[in-house]
Amino acid sequence: MTVNAASEKKGGAVIIVPAYNEAEYIGNMLESCMEAKRQGLVRDVVVVNDGSTDNTERIAREAGAKVVSFKRNKGKGQAFLLGVKTCKRLGADVLVTLDADLLNLKIGHIKELLGKVAPADVKMAVMHKYEGRMKTPDKKVSGDRALKMNAFDFLFIKGLNGRPAFPAKRFFGLSKGFGLELALNQMIKGTVVDFMPRQRLNARAALGGEAGHMRQVGDLHRTGDLIRIRQRKAENLIIERRIKSRTKTKRLH
Repeated sequence: MTVNAASEKKGGAVIIVPAYNEAEYIGNMLESCMEAKRQGLVRDVVVVNDGSTDNTERIAREAGAKVVSFKRNKGKGQAFLLGVKTCKRLGADVLVTLDADLLNLKIGHIKELLGKVAPADVKMAVMHKYEGRMKTPDKKVSGDRALKMNAFDFLFIKGLNGRPAFPAKRFFGLSKGFGLELALNQMIKGTVVDFMPRQRLNARAALGGEAGHMRQVGDLHRTGDLIRIRQRKAENLIIERRIKSRTKTKRLH
């Protein structure tokens, strides 16, 4: 589906829900999202169907959400980026991204998240939740966030060749696999607020229970280590090129 922004009002908040084969869970969490829309807390609810092979898309449409879809699974990072582009076309001021497998999402959670991102200096608010019996240990692994749309301006800056500039390329690289949350943590500039909601928020246990959750956290830290190694290699390459350039200039003189 192509979202037509021509007839839409501008401003306000839009919820995006990246989803891959979440037919078992997405219907319940969308009830609260759609209630938030009915109460005027958000302008729209958009499910980004990441190539699901179950009834995720049908359930989302029946709930009243708008749906944008990939024909095949591309991963949460790409689904999120499609959600960002959709929010930009809709003219939203705030993007709220929620995991599709939230078990007890209430409208109060959405109100609290929007309230945390409301101050002018805050660019991102991160809401903790429980997966199985474990609380997400810090903002690194929580997928439930509210962000000012102007925090994503760097994604739409083009280089001299007309292609995305370096910050956007870096975000694309970081957001692969389990790296989306890590990419947001590293690339969103400005004040970030992370908090535990007043009413406990639960999601299904990631990757099969507590051990699976810890594997996910481990994957995030390993991803961070790999990124730091790549950054050091890139920095070393830049230094080597500068040294060669200076040596070549001295020879010319």
